[in-house]
This record gives sequence, structure tokens and C-alpha cells, in this order.
Amino acid sequence: MPSLYFENDTRYYRLTIEKDLLDYWVVVCTYGGKKNNLGNMKKYPFIRLCEALKKVNSITDKRYKRKYKPKNH
Repeated sequence: MPSLYFENDTRYYRLTIEKDLLDYWVVVCTYGGKKNNLGNMKKYPFIRLCEALKKVNSITDKRYKRKYKPKNH
């Protein structure tokens, strides 16, 4: 699936939705600094796709509130 990519002056944030081996929908959040090698990843598993999309919407809203801009990546 395609990913969403956000960044501000110093940080980036990427969201993807994937299916895992147990047939769960997993929202994968990868984030970190653009000018250093610091970063992390979080995974949120969901049984239903609609639940995963709600999480993506929630995270996207939070990124906009924190002044991140969407980027084509």
C-alpha cells in the first residue's frame, strides 16, 4: 500500500498500512530527525481495515496540528 509522508524543518513522519502474517492490518509509523540518524518505529495492529484507517486519520490530524506538511515521497 502507498505511504503517507510528512515533514517539518527538522523531522519526518511516515505512515503505512500493511497486512501481517496473521492477517491483521498494521499501521506502521516511522519517524525521526532529518539531520541525524535518530528515529523510531511504532506498529499498531487492527483486525478491521476501518479501525486502521481511523488510526491513520487520527495520526494525520496530529501531524497537521504540529505543523508537519505532506510531501510526495
